[in-house]
Amino acid sequence: MIICGRREVALNEAKEKLPSLITKVCSLSIDTERELLFKWITENHNDLNVLINNASIQQWMSITDPDFFQRAKERNYH
Repeated sequence: MIICGRREVALNEAKEKLPSLITKVCSLSIDTERELLFKWITENHNDLNVLINNASIQQWMSITDPDFFQRAKERNYH
């Protein structure tokens, strides 16, 4: 299993729990990093046959927030 993410610390914690994991630091929000990830997988793991994309962006706010609509459209990668 290969997992990728922006935070190397989180990837290392996962690998400590499951040593057989293959990890790759990558931010899917950046075009060039997505392309580099594709190239890396193609060159190093060309037998990959299943992809599960579980990326998400969380923007905590109240529906009653006067700026709700604008904030819902914003990309917040924290």
